[in-house]
Amino acid sequence: SAPVTVLVFSPNGKFLLSAGRDGMIIIWLLDTGEKGGEMDVPKLSLSATEGTREIRALAFAGEGKLLLSSSWDSFIRLWDPSKSLLLKEVQKDLPQVVSMQIDLKGRSLLVCNTKGDIQVWDVKSFDTLLEVQHGAPSSPEASEG
Repeated sequence: SAPVTVLVFSPNGKFLLSAGRDGMIIIWLLDTGEKGGEMDVPKLSLSATEGTREIRALAFAGEGKLLLSSSWDSFIRLWDPSKSLLLKEVQKDLPQVVSMQIDLKGRSLLVCNTKGDIQVWDVKSFDTLLEVQHGAPSSPEASEG
């Protein structure tokens, strides 16, 4: 068993998802504690080592009908958790994503990477809508107001 790196409850509160260094996402049924399914980061899309399979962030979209994951291989993956099925994977040209959150309407994905870049992406296209730098110096105009 591999160390767990991220946990998340499903929006309906019926499931717990755990993910870890082994690239596995496990769905747990909260009413019984039994395993309800597994999703595995594809080995064919990995660049270098097994360590790149480590999942760093999970976020639900569409009232729990879709799940997004990020791993050290710099891929963002879109899953159908009800079928344990990988729907799409996109590799963005940026450092590894370590945190993700979807807005309440399920349209925008907020991501943060290892360099402190914070970006807002369109959930459907994965296009970057906004980018800011955590800890970047503010402009003089912003501090005057």
